[in-house]
Amino acid sequence: MDGSLGAWAARQGCSVTCGSGIKRRYRKCDSPTPDYGGKTCPGVKFDEQACSGKSACPGNCFSN
Repeated sequence: MDGSLGAWAARQGCSVTCGSGIKRRYRKCDSPTPDYGGKTCPGVKFDEQACSGKSACPGNCFSN
């Protein structure tokens, strides 16, 4: 049985506390998982979206 990608997980928080960053989300090969020699899941397993930190950068930004 070939595997198929499951639902997207919730997006993670922004990668920075200030300035421009990214939010990521993932999905697993679990709907169903490959079995009996089936193929692994084709397709995109993660997704990124631009985001902004909650404040303006004071000169340097810190990653979460």
